Amino acid sequence: MKNRVNMLFQDKKRVWAYWRVSTSKQSEGRQTKIFEDYGLDNLFIRGDKITGKSNAEDRNMYSEMKKLMVTGDYLLIKNLDRLGRDKKLILKEYWNLVDRGINILIIDTPYLSSEDLKSQAEKQADIFKDFTMNTGNGLLDDFISGLRELIKKLMIGMIDQQLENEALRAEAERVNIALRVKEGVKIAQERLKIENRGWGRPCIDITPEVEEIIKRWSSREIMQKEALKELKEHGIGRTTAYKLKLNKS
Repeated sequence: MKNRVNMLFQDKKRVWAYWRVSTSKQSEGRQTKIFEDYGLDNLFIRGDKITGKSNAEDRNMYSEMKKLMVTGDYLLIKNLDRLGRDKKLILKEYWNLVDRGINILIIDTPYLSSEDLKSQAEKQADIFKDFTMNTGNGLLDDFISGLRELIKKLMIGMIDQQLENEALRAEAERVNIALRVKEGVKIAQERLKIENRGWGRPCIDITPEVEEIIKRWSSREIMQKEALKELKEHGIGRTTAYKLKLNKS
């Protein structure tokens, strides 16, 4: 795929790239690094921090990118699921882009890239090129014409089936991730219930000794280094120590 993108650059084609992460806490670094390794300029990289359940039209940067794209441009994505939240919407967005003359390149499944699917269809059509002749027999020509249309529909169906299989896989993966997160939360909640405590770190037991150290530190009776050393002996780490001193001040 890298060689392919390099050839597009040589031909002065515009290549856009789109990334998506599900939450603001996730980093897009891994995806953008892939695009940068492909030689894409930041000007042509767009991305959204939004849940995979969202529709393509609900993604601000994706919508902005689509407005800037013109016929003959290329869109580079890592997975087919970047185009939608479920099978139906993924296929709809895929063909909408193709109908606009946008070529889709998919890193993880390059055989589903739009140009590759077009190539598959052309190869299948070549097999039946002999059916393009006119025999002079009206009924036979009508039969051959109908057969060509049937073959065309079968080829389109074959392409749709390949896309649908991958779209289903992407949809199932998103659902599985959601289920695993839900199951993980449930297990954690049950464990915390058994341990009779809530979410987050357990509360720190502030003993009179700890309070005395914080007091001496705040009044500068002892210096920071000595205070942190004494607090560590009572199981209080550096970050917690600073918070306790701040609350004391």
